[in-house]
Amino acid sequence: MALSITTSSIRKHRPSLPPVGGGTITLSDFSRDRVLFDSGAARGLNMAGVPLSGTATAGAAVQTRAVTETGTPVTGWTTVATAAADGTWAGAITPGRNAAWLRPQVRLAAAPTVTATTVNRFGVGHVWALWGQSELVGILTTNVATGETLAAPDMVQVLGPSLTPSQVRHVTADAPIGTSVTALANALHEIAPGDKFALVFHAVAGAGVDELFDDANAARLWANEVALHQLATADGQSVGLASMSWFADPRSQGPTYGEVMHRLMFGRTVAGTPITFPATMPGGYQAAWTASHYWGELYDYAHTRWLPYGPHRFDITQDMRNALLKRADGLADQAIGAIPIIRASWRTAVAASAEPALLPLGIEPLSYLNGYASGSTWTDTPHPGNQSIHGAPRWARYTALALAQGWPISPCRSSTSPHGRRMARISRSGRAPGRSPRRAG
Repeated sequence: MALSITTSSIRKHRPSLPPVGGGTITLSDFSRDRVLFDSGAARGLNMAGVPLSGTATAGAAVQTRAVTETGTPVTGWTTVATAAADGTWAGAITPGRNAAWLRPQVRLAAAPTVTATTVNRFGVGHVWALWGQSELVGILTTNVATGETLAAPDMVQVLGPSLTPSQVRHVTADAPIGTSVTALANALHEIAPGDKFALVFHAVAGAGVDELFDDANAARLWANEVALHQLATADGQSVGLASMSWFADPRSQGPTYGEVMHRLMFGRTVAGTPITFPATMPGGYQAAWTASHYWGELYDYAHTRWLPYGPHRFDITQDMRNALLKRADGLADQAIGAIPIIRASWRTAVAASAEPALLPLGIEPLSYLNGYASGSTWTDTPHPGNQSIHGAPRWARYTALALAQGWPISPCRSSTSPHGRRMARISRSGRAPGRSPRRAG
C-alpha cells in the first residue's frame, strides 16, 4: 500500500494577541515541531527560504523576523507581504544556519504590538537525501553491543520508512535509534559543529532502480518514495543534496550503468538529449526495462545537487583461484566482476556530463567490515557487519564523510582540519580492523 501524507489538517492558524492600535494578524504553524530547512550548502550558500503565511487586516503590511527559543533575534524585522483584500498574506523569511531551534514572529508594520508566532519550531541546516537499498537500511537498524556516545543531541533527524514508531526520528540520548545512527550523527557533528541535519533515507532492502522506477514492478513503489519526500518537504523545504552509492542490485546494468543513472537523474542522456517518460532503459546484463518516472519529478535542480559516491565495499563470496576473479572451481565470479565494470561506466558518465547539478564523484568507502563471524565461517559478506563497531557504524561514518564532500565549503575538503586529517589517516590505512584489506571495484 502506498504511503500518503496531507498537510491540510495540520496547517492551523495561531490566534494573534488582542488588537492594540487596530488590526489583527495570524501565522500558520508548521506541520510538525523541529522542521528543518536546507541552507543551500551544496551550492555554496548559507540561507534558507522559509515560507510563511496567514491572515491580517486587508491592506496591512506584514513584517517578520526569526528568534531563538529564548527570544533572541537572529534576523531583523523585514516587510515580507501586504495582506490581500480577503485578508490572506504570504511571504518568506531567510535566516542562515543556526545551532538553535527558531520560531518566526510576525507583526503589523502599522501596529507593531499586534503580533503572532508559531507553536512549532524550525531550524536551518542541511536537508539531504540518501538513495539505495539494504546497506542504508542497515545504518537505521544496526545496534551493536558497544558503540559511541552521542556527542550532540537533537542536531540530526532521520526520516525513513523503516523507522518506528514514527517515520521522523530525532537523534537524542533518551531516544536512541542505534549505534550506527549515533556514529553517523557524531561524524556530522565533527565535520560541522553546530549544524543541524535532516537525512531522508530512501532505502528498501533488495530493490534496485528498475523496481523503483517501473510502475509495473511492485517490488518497490515509487509512490512510497514520493510520500517520504513530501513528508520531508511538507513546509516548503527543498532537498539540498541527493546522494547514492547504489551498486548492489543495479550491477545488472553492467556497462550501461552510467547512462541509465544519468537518464534517471536528469531526464537526459549523458550527451544531453531529453528523454520522455515512460522511457525504455537499456538493460546491460538484463533485459531492457521501462522507467515510468525519474528523479527530476521530485527535485528542482535550481536547489538540489546530486552527489555520486562509491562504489562502497564489495567482498568476494567464496574462495578465489586468482586475482582475475576466477573462483576456485574455475568459473568467473560474475557478481563481483560486475562491480569494476559499473564503476568505470559511472565514472565515464560523470566525467562526460554537462549537468550543473551533478557534483564531482565522492569517495569510495572501503575501510569497514563486511559480514560477521558465524561459527567457523564468515557470513553476510554483502552487508556492513552488524555485530562490530568496525562494520555498519564505520560505514555510517564514511557515509557522513561522503555527503560532506559534496559541500563546497566543507571542512572535509581541507586536509588541515582535524577531521580531515583523521579521515585521511583512516583512508590511507586501507583496512578495517581485524581483517586483511580486500579492495573490490
